[in-house]
Amino acid sequence: YFDISADGSTLVMERGATVYVMPQGGEAQPLQAQVSTDYRFDPQEYKNFSSDASDYAVSPNGKFTAMVIRGEIFIKENDKEKKRAINASQHPFRDQDVAWLDDSTLIFSSDRESNQYDLYLLRSADPDRTDLYKTLKYEIVRLTETEEDETNPKISPDGEKVAYQRGRGELLVAEVNGGQLQNSLTLLDGWDAPGGVSWSPDSQWLAYSLSGLDFNSEIYIHPADNSREPVNVSMHPRSDEDPVWSPDGSKLGFVSMRNNGDDDVWFA
Repeated sequence: YFDISADGSTLVMERGATVYVMPQGGEAQPLQAQVSTDYRFDPQEYKNFSSDASDYAVSPNGKFTAMVIRGEIFIKENDKEKKRAINASQHPFRDQDVAWLDDSTLIFSSDRESNQYDLYLLRSADPDRTDLYKTLKYEIVRLTETEEDETNPKISPDGEKVAYQRGRGELLVAEVNGGQLQNSLTLLDGWDAPGGVSWSPDSQWLAYSLSGLDFNSEIYIHPADNSREPVNVSMHPRSDEDPVWSPDGSKLGFVSMRNNGDDDVWFA
């Protein structure tokens, strides 16, 4: 077998078990090919990270931060003098969307058991040491198991309910009871994914941004028990996003492009 390079300057040919290369007007020389062997065992590489967290959440008591780095959940004390962080998930698949249910329990989404994301609960498996930062034993409980992605869990301030997204545009609220989700309600089921989902301080309302058929994002408030239709509180042809409740629940701040085409903070 032989072949000629596209510019016609080099001939490559096979003789026996050897491949030869011969430049125009030159002599044929064996092709020197170096093929490295495979690792007998998978190589391990250890890295330290001081940035690049894709997600984080502060515990209700303010003592700990859970953060996601390259698909792993790390927990760190909120003390600038203490640098140590522990890996609480320790799994080769992707864990994300971390949220604190209480000071000793996390809820997150992961694709660790299937080809799509589900919600999981992470807590200590040591009854004598429930602190997630100090325990040496972890228990991970699967909360959802459907054919669609469940992502973006948002815990109510009273710690009794979780709002989360299913698929592209479905928003649900469910009660959290131990290691189970119960009495789930579907608040939305549309083509657009609700953004910036935020609980009111009294755990009775949800605020979120949602686009209409004109692709303009508006801010809505929606009762968590789905007893009423959602109400558009921004009502403007420019984009409104990222709602945040005031501590007393009387105001709703959000980011809007309604003035001069740049982002500013507005209140309703």
